[in-house]
Amino acid sequence: MRGDNAAEYPASELPWLHPGQSAKLLIGKQEAGWLGAVHPVILKAWGLSGAVFAFELDIDVVAMRNLPRARAVSKFPAIRRDLAFVVPESTKFVEIEACIREIAGDLLTNLLLFDVYSGRNVEKTYKSLAMGLILQDVSSTLVDEDVNLLVSRVVTALESRLNAKLRG
Repeated sequence: MRGDNAAEYPASELPWLHPGQSAKLLIGKQEAGWLGAVHPVILKAWGLSGAVFAFELDIDVVAMRNLPRARAVSKFPAIRRDLAFVVPESTKFVEIEACIREIAGDLLTNLLLFDVYSGRNVEKTYKSLAMGLILQDVSSTLVDEDVNLLVSRVVTALESRLNAKLRG
């Protein structure tokens, strides 16, 4: 379901949008729109004060996207494991997400990025990403030893594929 469907938000270079506060919307490799803050020069020319945001969405591109299918709701409890990795600044979260989803498979019900940090105690040209893995099985209760093994496999994969280092 990922890959061709993944949404990305690279920086926009549209002249009427504020640099650093705007992005293109890509679905797979296709441009589906843009969004961001209107450039201050434009706001001044129009006599506007305060922040103004705008977007454009190509609904035809969005409509071509494969929709996810509903899954059975599990009656078994979910387990959350929080992990933080130091990765090169150029590493995109979508790459990390794809790797984790590949390793964890159907047991990963959600992946939450809750912190991005660079600065003190993180090497220059690197960033720290903290995320929560929500794991759940539809047929049984997950036990710690199975979850720990899966998390270990995720860590190993991220280290070998994306030069990630588990932050302790």
